[in-house]
Amino acid sequence: MEKYNTLQQAQGFDLTNYTDKNVKRYVYQVTNYPEATDTYFATIFVYKDNVIAGDISASAQDGIMQGFQYPKVADPMS
Repeated sequence: MEKYNTLQQAQGFDLTNYTDKNVKRYVYQVTNYPEATDTYFATIFVYKDNVIAGDISASAQDGIMQGFQYPKVADPMS
């Protein structure tokens, strides 16, 4: 969980104060991930109607996990 919280802290969240809380987890399939070859999911953690953490991850066993920031796409005009 420490590694996951490091990802969260990098995007302005911190799960430290929620270790003993009941939070809701929502998972949605991402249908517009750029240049996707895998299935991607957005996971959002909510406590008392506030988003407290989340990530975007690929379903592949060796898939990526990243914060919410939209990935940079290669400029087709380059």
